[in-house]
Amino acid sequence: MKDQQRASWREVLAGIADKADAVDSRSLWPQSSLRRLKQAGAMSWAVERRFCGTGMAAMTLHRRYEQVAACCLTTALAWTQRDAAVGLLQSCAATLAISKVLHALAQGRGWATIGISQLTTSTQHQHQPAVVASRSAAGWTLDGRIPWVTGANESRWIVVGAKTTDRQELLVLLPTSLKGVMPGTPPPMAALNGSKTCAVRLKGVEVPQSLVLLGPCSHVLAARDAVRRFSLTTCVLPLGVAAGAISAARLVLSGRSAQCRQSVETLRTEYKHLARSVYRRGSGGKLPLSEAATMRAKANLLAFRSSLMCLELSKGRGFVMGNAAQRRVREAMFCCVWSSNAHVIEETVRQLALAAPVTPEDPVERRITS
Repeated sequence: MKDQQRASWREVLAGIADKADAVDSRSLWPQSSLRRLKQAGAMSWAVERRFCGTGMAAMTLHRRYEQVAACCLTTALAWTQRDAAVGLLQSCAATLAISKVLHALAQGRGWATIGISQLTTSTQHQHQPAVVASRSAAGWTLDGRIPWVTGANESRWIVVGAKTTDRQELLVLLPTSLKGVMPGTPPPMAALNGSKTCAVRLKGVEVPQSLVLLGPCSHVLAARDAVRRFSLTTCVLPLGVAAGAISAARLVLSGRSAQCRQSVETLRTEYKHLARSVYRRGSGGKLPLSEAATMRAKANLLAFRSSLMCLELSKGRGFVMGNAAQRRVREAMFCCVWSSNAHVIEETVRQLALAAPVTPEDPVERRITS
């Protein structure tokens, strides 16, 4: 039975990989790939059994996120943003309305996503609140702009973070059908345009108290942050990009030198070591901020180095739109800007500065300067 399940999952991954270049080059919402995931039961995996989900073990689920990212990062991003919304709903499902939404999501009915960057990594939240919540007779009125929402126009619900007029925080489940919810036009990005990520404008949106998940309080994500070891998803997706790029590089090694083959195997070994470390720490205790940032930066840079190696080996044809090599490079670029807090940015910049520095002792540099 397990062999059949593994074979079925391999077929799902192959189907997602087959659509990846079209999703990217044509900026398509990955509907067919998400349908494959739904048919495999993936929409129930992140949902706990009490809401009729599968309740898959976190490490197993994250390995599957990585495997999908190795095939198509656009599909992986859409899926993980949906599951992030599920996680937030489950952490505070106190009303019948929220419970019904979770049951629907477990069955693959409707799509959910999150819009909380204004409370986490977006610089906008440091100044004027991006989304303001004011008390109303039935609950709360939301006004403002959610800066980044993946699949906003494809979603039935968005988990939204807001700040009250007295600077407290609020987390609500926002049905996109409510009057005043206005998803924008996705801006052209360097990669993952198929994710349909855009801003969502909110104008006088009335949210009933039954759809309030948490707050008002000083930090609505405190409960999540207290139990979350570190952002495992933001590590495993770049690992997936690296794995996909390394696999693609191995396919174009024919006729290359032993040095090229050895270099690809060196990166493959580095990937295996880092993946083991990420999953081991993900199953352990909470990491200090500095260690978590180091882990994330290493995953980002491995994705970038692996994708550049794949592009180099693919030569000119790898630079043409529709070829997976250039897509991998752009996917790695996305990993460097996605959900990056100040600690991750500082560590990534530090590691970039240390990567293969050119010094006067370098033989090539000596020849140039002599």
